Amino acid sequence: MPSFWEMWETLSTIGCDVDGGTTRLAFSEADVKGRQYILHCMEQVGLASFIDGIGNVVGRFGGPPYVVIGSHTDTVPQGGNYDGIIGVLAGIHIAATWPRSARHGLIVVDWSSEESSRFGISTIGSRASLGELPSDTWLAHDSTATTLQAAAHAAFGYPDVAIWSVPTADVKASVELHIEQGRELADAKYPVASVLGIAAPQRWSVALSGKPDHTGSAAMGNRQDALCGAAEVVLMVEQTSRQMEVSGLRSTVSRVVTHPGVSNIVPHQVDLLIDVRAQSESLLRGYETALDEKLIQLHRERGLTGSRQIISAEGPSELSRDVVELIRQTIHSLGLPYRSMTSWPSHDSLVLSRHLPAGMIFVRNVSGVSHSPKEFCTRDDVDMGLQVLNTALRPFH
Repeated sequence: MPSFWEMWETLSTIGCDVDGGTTRLAFSEADVKGRQYILHCMEQVGLASFIDGIGNVVGRFGGPPYVVIGSHTDTVPQGGNYDGIIGVLAGIHIAATWPRSARHGLIVVDWSSEESSRFGISTIGSRASLGELPSDTWLAHDSTATTLQAAAHAAFGYPDVAIWSVPTADVKASVELHIEQGRELADAKYPVASVLGIAAPQRWSVALSGKPDHTGSAAMGNRQDALCGAAEVVLMVEQTSRQMEVSGLRSTVSRVVTHPGVSNIVPHQVDLLIDVRAQSESLLRGYETALDEKLIQLHRERGLTGSRQIISAEGPSELSRDVVELIRQTIHSLGLPYRSMTSWPSHDSLVLSRHLPAGMIFVRNVSGVSHSPKEFCTRDDVDMGLQVLNTALRPFH
């Protein structure tokens, strides 16, 4: 069977572009090819494996109770080669030496569509397998008007091919190995860390409506320019997020669409997409209030009509204290400095944590950059992460 790094090198070529980035957008040809390769690797190490109707690649050895190892191999456009990938390959790597007489069975999963890049909704595969995917999610569409249901059917056969259901009652622990997507470990010079919790990822759309007018004839004082109002919202989001960051909130205006978008018409509607990450519900509620008050102010001062819609919303989660403690003890036993941290980005483990004991191990990101070809882990650090994961799971043998 191939080694961890041989699998990594092969997978890294699937969807690789000339600029060095990797694009395996969910349900795309490259994504399907990558999952077929993962299926092949799982079969090589003796896992009974399949791809379900939404693209989750599932490999199983033994019977219940189970330990689950998983992450994802889909990427953002021109992403890197560590985000998600090392967690899936870690599961296959550990499966190769999992004792056939172990007291616990092993399940390795490559979760489908963890990234929100295509449909604006993250962790689709894990949410579907845990019964959390609302029925109207299937109608979500990408930039080409392709619905999620159509994409899943074309790529993996849904609904003719069923979606795997996680046997939550039979899972004793789930652990995800993942690159840190910031630079906390790099700055502290720590190779690995245990993740205590995951901030709540939410995506909101804000629509601002004014009135169209001629850019030449409309006096400045008579305009209801939705783009000027949107600019205030963008700056308010930045300023408020700066103030609340130390308490545990970050947010970003990640898309601005202006209508009609021609040179001689005052913009009469602007649609904003806002990404919000909060480490507590109280912070989230306070931020919501601040944004809604801003929309009221814009109506009063600029005559604009504003509305906010929640596209997707998840609550913040603490990971399993038992699994966190197991990882802590393992790191100490290996003579490594211990560090714990909260993850700002979301992961499939956030979904799993609502249903079963879940934990995460972060590996140092030398560049501190993620969702970019520049994200980078040294092989020594990844190997250290593999050692921590493997050692932590020995009590389940």
